[in-house]
Amino acid sequence: MCGLYDLAAWVAAHPDLPVPQVRAWVSSGGEVDDAAGCVLVDRAAAAAGVVAGWSHGHYQATAWFGPVELACYRIPEGAWAEARARDSYRDNVRVDGAGPAGVAGGGR
Repeated sequence: MCGLYDLAAWVAAHPDLPVPQVRAWVSSGGEVDDAAGCVLVDRAAAAAGVVAGWSHGHYQATAWFGPVELACYRIPEGAWAEARARDSYRDNVRVDGAGPAGVAGGGR
């Protein structure tokens, strides 16, 4: 947490400069299951005085403290799996027409 205090001290020491916009992210516990991750988002939301909800397939809560955004969200494992499957071909497609490792004619 030292970095937040350092940033606050920097802002206080430089009143002549604009206050930076900051995004603080609270982890929803990558090592826990979706239900436990959503509970953590709910706890962070309650502590920030906001309500969590679903948006774009993510369970999330966002609060603003002036120019500082506090965000906590859970991306369900099913959404991660879908994204990994959708992007699994990426290394094999090239816009220059070369295939994997420069093989001519591949990747189309």
